[in-house]
Amino acid sequence: MNNKDAALSQKDTAFRNFSLTGNMWRVLLNVGAPLALYQSLNQLFKILDSMMASHISAESVSAVAYLSQINLMLSAVGGGLAIGASLKISEAYGAGDYQLVQKRVSTLFAMCTILGCAILFGILPFTTSFLRLAGTPEELITIGAQYFAVDLFGMVIGFLGNVYIAIERARGNSKRILHLNLVAIAVKLVLTALFVYVLHGTITHISIATVISQFILVGAAIINLRQKGNVFGFSFKHICFKHNVAVPMVTLSIPVIAERIAFTFGK
Repeated sequence: MNNKDAALSQKDTAFRNFSLTGNMWRVLLNVGAPLALYQSLNQLFKILDSMMASHISAESVSAVAYLSQINLMLSAVGGGLAIGASLKISEAYGAGDYQLVQKRVSTLFAMCTILGCAILFGILPFTTSFLRLAGTPEELITIGAQYFAVDLFGMVIGFLGNVYIAIERARGNSKRILHLNLVAIAVKLVLTALFVYVLHGTITHISIATVISQFILVGAAIINLRQKGNVFGFSFKHICFKHNVAVPMVTLSIPVIAERIAFTFGK
């Protein structure tokens, strides 16, 4: 195993030693507690978001609720890939194969970018037809087609944000995930309130607020993952679609993707 081009920071080295030799319950609480807190707060903020949408009209709430599920079904592909791949990144991290970590991180970003662009350009020009194919009522298409198109763009940006979150989770930086997501949620709520209550906008403006908030995570990813000497950083030269790099990430992600799509489709 040749790791001459890869190196861990002191913080990453300390977490690796802690996760491999520390008390299991302490490791689980240290990593899991901030993530559980974020998920709980996220559900609360979603309720507040729906309440603001209801200020526009009752039909707007229905459109947002219905179209969001279609968007979540599509985003389950990128989100599931990020979750499954992060486990293989963690595996290489724990094994001390830092070159493989670099390759999998960079390859995961490349795969999600390609996947996001394929979904965007495959659906965006045919938004209305796609929504009809998904069984969307005509009145919701009239209200929400533009909302869905903007939200689709936000979903692609969200793919990259999900990858970054997955990588930080693999590094044990769950507190950073919590802080960044809380900032993103706060920005979204403030912008949504501004668009709805002050500017008297439509549900499309709610989607615009979501897109803007997504850029916070992507901006953090660009800053943190472009640092030189960062074993978890992104580099074009480390993108590799060879069998031992890409295939295990995809194979492990397929059940996660299927479960997420099925659950959202049921809703």
